[in-house]
Amino acid sequence: MPLFHDLQGKSPSHSTEPVPLRHIFQLCGQRSEIKSELWSTPPVNQLVFIGYHLDTDKLRQKLNNCLATSVTV
Repeated sequence: MPLFHDLQGKSPSHSTEPVPLRHIFQLCGQRSEIKSELWSTPPVNQLVFIGYHLDTDKLRQKLNNCLATSVTV
């Protein structure tokens, strides 16, 4: 079983303006849910893994591999 499901997201535009809605994506096995709601706290980005027997070193390495090394505008 793969460690990560392949997920892709694309944004049609880039803005420095605050986003009034927060978007929550939840994935559990084959079930997924996306919901949007107004922020009730200052905006933050979070990635949360809930499970058992998670290989945290492998997770960190895979996430670090996703980081951009340069930005093209």
